[in-house]
Amino acid sequence: MRAKFGGVRDRTVLHRRSHPGVVAPGPALPEIPQQELLNTAKVFVTHAGYSSVREALTAGVPMVCLPLFADQRRNAARIQDLKAGIQVEVKDLTAAVLAERVHHVLDTRTYCDAAESFAAEMAELPVFTNIPDHLVSAA
Repeated sequence: MRAKFGGVRDRTVLHRRSHPGVVAPGPALPEIPQQELLNTAKVFVTHAGYSSVREALTAGVPMVCLPLFADQRRNAARIQDLKAGIQVEVKDLTAAVLAERVHHVLDTRTYCDAAESFAAEMAELPVFTNIPDHLVSAA
């Protein structure tokens, strides 16, 4: 896998969830909570769905966004605008291009600084651990 990924430094972790009808090469991997991975990651390659973006920003991890559909394109564009990562078009994407984009994010401090800044801001937000109770008391 390392050779196919263009020699990206450090460890490369692949996270795959079980989806009916999806066949992937290699042995099945155990389910790993994404937030636990992000807490140790230096960069996150993501489709830029809302939950993934929120979790990456909470962890202060810059992103390489590969949007496919729905809100992902808008989310990826916003991440790029905010300098917390970059957007990469999936069409004609190669391993070499992906590896170069990952290296670019790893080697450009601006992306990490922006992601860490968002994490700090998010940590200051109030925690709503019991949203239903808050909604009931507000009624």
